[in-house]
Amino acid sequence: MSYTEVIPLEIRQGMSIGGSYLLLLALPKDGREIPVVIGDSEAQAIIMAQERIDAQRPMTHQLMTNVMKEYGLTVKQVSIDRFEEGIYYSTLTVSDGFNEKQIDSRTSDAVVLALMHEAPVMASDSVIAATAIEPLLLESDITTGDNIPTESLEQMEQQLQDCLEQENYELAAEIQEKIEKMKNR
Repeated sequence: MSYTEVIPLEIRQGMSIGGSYLLLLALPKDGREIPVVIGDSEAQAIIMAQERIDAQRPMTHQLMTNVMKEYGLTVKQVSIDRFEEGIYYSTLTVSDGFNEKQIDSRTSDAVVLALMHEAPVMASDSVIAATAIEPLLLESDITTGDNIPTESLEQMEQQLQDCLEQENYELAAEIQEKIEKMKNR
């Protein structure tokens, strides 16, 4: 399987939907982004890791880092291996200097640890093909009538379909509202 490095770009707070946020992973070579839906606590942890902010007391990811440090382990890389039924599957590769182990991980948790350990985040070609889109637009882009790439509308319609299949009606309603704004501009 072939992989390409992606850069954790930002948490898109303007696109928060039903208590969730989008983590945007940038593909530096072509400017596309991989949107990953994450929750509030994951968004906070990623922002803290990006900005190198330490909590007063160790939060979960800092605790994990402290335990790893005690046992001489380092994060070598994060691999986003596949995307199935709206879920990303990732692997955290850790090393003790002699052996490497791959550990199944939620993508959001793995990205936090990659940021904390300055390790690369890699996405498989199949994940990129299935999920990469043109850069997402801010809500203001929709209301000002700036050009909206077709891929964004198609991606949102796919997200809507996924939400309906997963019976996440609250999120589906909010996505539908955004789609209507895009179509009626």
